[in-house]
Amino acid sequence: MMNLNNKELKEYEKLREKMINAKSADEVDKYADKIMKLLERVSKETDGEEK
Repeated sequence: MMNLNNKELKEYEKLREKMINAKSADEVDKYADKIMKLLERVSKETDGEEK
C-alpha cells in the first residue's frame, strides 16, 4: 500500500489536474509519465518501510 505524504499528494493532484486539462495527447502522455514516476518513487520508498 502506498502512502502519499502531503507534498507528494499535492504534486500528484497538480499533475493530475494538468493532465485532465491537457490540450493534446502529447501533453497527456507527458503528465502521465510524471505521475507514474512520482508513484514509482513513492512505491519504492514505502516498500522499504514495510519490510
